[in-house]
Amino acid sequence: MTEVAPNQHDADDPRARPATAPLGVATPTHAVTGPPGCPSCGAAALPGGRFCEACGATLTPSAVGPAGADPRPGGVGPASAACGSCGGPVDVDGFCAVCGVRQRGPERANPDHDERVLDWVAAVTDRGLHHRLNEDAMAVATVGRTVVGVVCDGVSTTPGSGLAARAGADAAVGVLQRAVESGEDLTAAMTGAVGAAQAAVRAAPAPDPENPPACTLVAAIGGPSGVVVGWLGDSRAYWIDARGGQRLTNDDSWAAELVAAGLLTEGDAEADERAHRITRWLGADAPGGDAHVVAFTAPGPGWLVLCSDGLWNYGSGPEVLARELAAPDGQLPALEAARRLCGFALASGGHDNVTVIVASLGGRDDDDVPV
Repeated sequence: MTEVAPNQHDADDPRARPATAPLGVATPTHAVTGPPGCPSCGAAALPGGRFCEACGATLTPSAVGPAGADPRPGGVGPASAACGSCGGPVDVDGFCAVCGVRQRGPERANPDHDERVLDWVAAVTDRGLHHRLNEDAMAVATVGRTVVGVVCDGVSTTPGSGLAARAGADAAVGVLQRAVESGEDLTAAMTGAVGAAQAAVRAAPAPDPENPPACTLVAAIGGPSGVVVGWLGDSRAYWIDARGGQRLTNDDSWAAELVAAGLLTEGDAEADERAHRITRWLGADAPGGDAHVVAFTAPGPGWLVLCSDGLWNYGSGPEVLARELAAPDGQLPALEAARRLCGFALASGGHDNVTVIVASLGGRDDDDVPV
């Protein structure tokens, strides 16, 4: 059996979570239902109970005593970095380092569910059904008829990767937006954007310096002059149209490398538990080398799609995404397209965080595209 290098990252680390809210509705971290309540999450406590039924925190006598208002301002937990359950330190991922109870507050890097729409461009991210955090990050902007978008997927096994992914996405999209506005060479700009993202991820807080934050990245510029895509890791870009479309990226992963070497078929490689171990990423311990950058000329109208593996896990081929984007009348608004793809991943199991950016390019109205 092939041995995997010890510095490879595995982006798949399922962690239990409650069932998600319906697509398009943000999932509350905890319900603050009024006293008596848990001092950690605010959920109602059963009289005489010793542990919170919602989060498992140890209950104080006051939590199960006479009714009283949630003592925290706005019901969002203590302002300090102390755990509301045991008083221990809170890691940057929003969980207590001592008792493991999730805290409520701004330390959570990315929302459980978020949607953005810019006319003919839309983006959706969701925590999925099994992870306790959303460590995916997305950033998107438009300059006239050109879109710039970035998806970063934080590596679950490295603490602080949600914040690092957020920093990387923001840094890259800023470089790309300025490049489009100033008319710079877009291929060179893409290389610079990935470099800026790498610097931002390296500078992100590292709760465990021996295991620094890391993330993948896929970024694209798409407009009348064509498409330029850059990536590191296994987040992907696709072109989807009436003919089906094509994948624009090649994964930096254990599976992809063995397939490229002719040692395994694609089906056998993707079925292996090591398939998603990435071989290149952003972070302080990332291997060297430039980002992959490719240019693509669209053959006609269609969708430019950027996504994390939480989507393509359930449909690696472009024909699967094309099926989800098909519409009886031949027209689909961008936000509906992004919601469909995210909803498809959740309905298929939602094992991982799911993030997707879609942009309709070529022969479109402001927010519709024939598919």
